[in-house]
Amino acid sequence: MKKLLLMFVLVPLFLLGCDDNDNKETCHLLPSAFPQDTVLSGCYEAQQTPTIADGVTITLEPGTVISFAENTGFTFSEGHTLIAAGTEANPILLTGMVKERGSWLGLRFDMSDSTENALEYVTIEYAGSTTADNDPDSAAVKLTSDSRPVTLNITNSIIRESDGWGLWLNGSSVMPLFSNNVFTANTLGPASIDSSSGDLLDAGSAYTGNDIDMIRVRTNQIDENATWAALDVPYFITAGLNVNAQWTLSPGVTLVMGEEAWISVNGDLAALNAVGTMENPILITGEEPTAGYWSSIHIDGSNNGLNAFEYVTVEYGGGGEDQYDLGQIVAVSDSHGVTLDVANCTIRSSSSYGIYLGFYADYNDDIETSNTFSDNTSGDVFYDQ
Repeated sequence: MKKLLLMFVLVPLFLLGCDDNDNKETCHLLPSAFPQDTVLSGCYEAQQTPTIADGVTITLEPGTVISFAENTGFTFSEGHTLIAAGTEANPILLTGMVKERGSWLGLRFDMSDSTENALEYVTIEYAGSTTADNDPDSAAVKLTSDSRPVTLNITNSIIRESDGWGLWLNGSSVMPLFSNNVFTANTLGPASIDSSSGDLLDAGSAYTGNDIDMIRVRTNQIDENATWAALDVPYFITAGLNVNAQWTLSPGVTLVMGEEAWISVNGDLAALNAVGTMENPILITGEEPTAGYWSSIHIDGSNNGLNAFEYVTVEYGGGGEDQYDLGQIVAVSDSHGVTLDVANCTIRSSSSYGIYLGFYADYNDDIETSNTFSDNTSGDVFYDQ
């Protein structure tokens, strides 16, 4: 379908004042409906959330500015595409008419699986309204779906001053390109992600300067092999996390465990590979510095040689109450066996044992001497023999 350059067509020539960084220019009223593919270029004011016809692509050209009225936004559903490709010299700006956090809804991608969905050199600010949809988990950019993929590329973009999260990802989010972004000054934090989406975030982006500087991980499970990058903020593990695939924590990763949170690595196809370095150790700690605040890392019947902790500090856990869950790191199995290697780690401040080894556990012989233990209430290492 022929694309329409929307500068002086499809829009009644209502000329509005547009404030882009205090530089006044003539703006047009954003259409209330997009019945066909449309290219936007210039300055617009959105007085309402527009409807988008099935199969329509909206393209924002470099330098485009759209100011949104309170509780309005853009929603891209199945069959819709947004291509917002600015440049370093001529970025795109999506902002609120009211320069306050949460003044407009933000961008929603709901089952939109177009591989062309892109934010490149785009600044999104003052979004994340919690009142527009009565959404306590609002975000400036939110990806939602059922189990079908929802796709978005985000590169070289700034997401700031949201009253919710900067970014919200569900478990079927797909981000082929995600790099060099900035998430800052957002009320709830830089991002809230499903545990299946942890490998989508890159270390080259910046996530600091928010009211809460942590990536909130909505825990459920990890079913596909994943590597989590070391970010400039911690990942916050909210509750129980079942690991059913190979999960790798890069050197420098910090996991903050919520109250009574736990990690369970289940079966031979699953492994937790937490290998830091002397220069970039991994930290697994509690949200509060209290022994037993969180439960355990439970490796259950995983005879996988990738199960390893090296240059990792594990602290303030051990709060499990099950007979076979009385340690910060626990390796148990039936006669099938379980494999674990722990070396050059600091295991401390557990309310039970530092490490709990079941009868069928296969572990490195120097596990007591190659690690540092302190302040573990029940003892450093328990051997079920």
